[in-house]
Amino acid sequence: FVNSLIGIDVDPEPMAQLCNKIQLGPARILPEAGEDGPILEVTVPPTRSDILHAVDIAEDIGISYGYNNIVKTVPQTCTVGGEQPLNQLGDLLREEIGRAGYVEVLTHGLCSINDN
Repeated sequence: FVNSLIGIDVDPEPMAQLCNKIQLGPARILPEAGEDGPILEVTVPPTRSDILHAVDIAEDIGISYGYNNIVKTVPQTCTVGGEQPLNQLGDLLREEIGRAGYVEVLTHGLCSINDN
């Protein structure tokens, strides 16, 4: 999963060492393999609240590997990106409310458990 997502070719053991390097350890390779290959199990410390999904761990592995070491390639497909309508509405509301003199505050008490 990580190799195909980032565009690198790293064996599982060096990948576990990269995870240990960025304090996502102890990282280990599980004996059973998944459909995408070996399964890497990491331990996310409580201080890393930014890690929510597997792609966040893949991003940290890419940082540890070194972005300059990743070969740049052109994607195989052409896509057109765009903002979701709900996000666009939220941004417009946020700008207008800010212009009216209000300040946006989001405390943890106002966040759902799923957002954290």
